[in-house]
Amino acid sequence: MVGETLQRQCEVAKRCGGCSQVAVPYGRQLEAKDAQVRALFGEFADVEIRPILGMDEPYHYRNKVTSPFAPGKRGPNGGRDILTGMYAAGTHRLVPTDGCLVENEKAQQVICAIRSIMKRHKIAPYDEDRATGFLRHAVVRVGHESGEVLVTLVTNSDDFPSSKSFCRELARRCPFVTTVVQNVNLRQTNVILGDQERRLYGPGFILDTLCGLSFRISSRSFYQVNAVQT
Repeated sequence: MVGETLQRQCEVAKRCGGCSQVAVPYGRQLEAKDAQVRALFGEFADVEIRPILGMDEPYHYRNKVTSPFAPGKRGPNGGRDILTGMYAAGTHRLVPTDGCLVENEKAQQVICAIRSIMKRHKIAPYDEDRATGFLRHAVVRVGHESGEVLVTLVTNSDDFPSSKSFCRELARRCPFVTTVVQNVNLRQTNVILGDQERRLYGPGFILDTLCGLSFRISSRSFYQVNAVQT
């Protein structure tokens, strides 16, 4: 039943700014949201508000996952590790993690594969303090009904000499990936996507069905991230 799902624990919840309520039992989360809505509307009128309809399984529902890439500590051979994860609340300090309780698991697999391929191809992550490095972000979108996967690689340069071999290896490691797009963002900004974009692999978009309607989803499309609740 809703709210009685076994509560899971996140190792980085206290440091990560992604989901501040993940440690709160889901039933209590729904009760708190319900109380907020009642307080807001009750101030103006006497209205009947039905309880919020929650999910049976409130985990791994988010079908759009965005991960920054950042340089980590230097190793004994002089090379630097590559960090992925979420920023700590109110900062640009990356909290490294390979998993998230609310993100789609296929998308998480893609992020980890990209990080590994970057190391193999010697692709440097973006250093926002110095505005150096190549790969800034990866945005992964997963079709809830179709299962199609769109990967957007946000780069700090238009030139991507190893793009074909990069996409081939990504498709080999994650055969469910449908298409890959390169987005170029040369600005020193918190905005993730730039204005220039090109297709590297596949059609450049995915298709999905939601509420009986078909949608064509690109890197810039607005699409509900929680299809179950929608």
